[in-house]
Amino acid sequence: MLRILTAYLLFASSIALAADTQKELQTYFEKTCESNQFIGAVAIAMNGKIVFSDACGWADAEWNIKNTVDTRFRTGSIAKQFTATAILLLHEQGKFELNDPIGKFLPDLPDS
Repeated sequence: MLRILTAYLLFASSIALAADTQKELQTYFEKTCESNQFIGAVAIAMNGKIVFSDACGWADAEWNIKNTVDTRFRTGSIAKQFTATAILLLHEQGKFELNDPIGKFLPDLPDS
């Protein structure tokens, strides 16, 4: 009986902690949005599970379309740094040499 009670208390306290964390994140996010310090969408995950997601601001102010957690954003050139980092990490793991021809990985690519 004591084990069941202990397990229940741990479970209940973890739910309360999760609810408190959710409330704190929501409060912080709302303050940040209201102060115009952030416009966009956010998702926070812990151990592979999304614990908080929300959006604020305009996806298109002219048409009064608000951001949602499903809004798609143009990333522009920011992806280049992530691609370069991924390439260098793969090189570091010995997956390929930096001077390997692209045809080694895309054999159907035409020569010119």
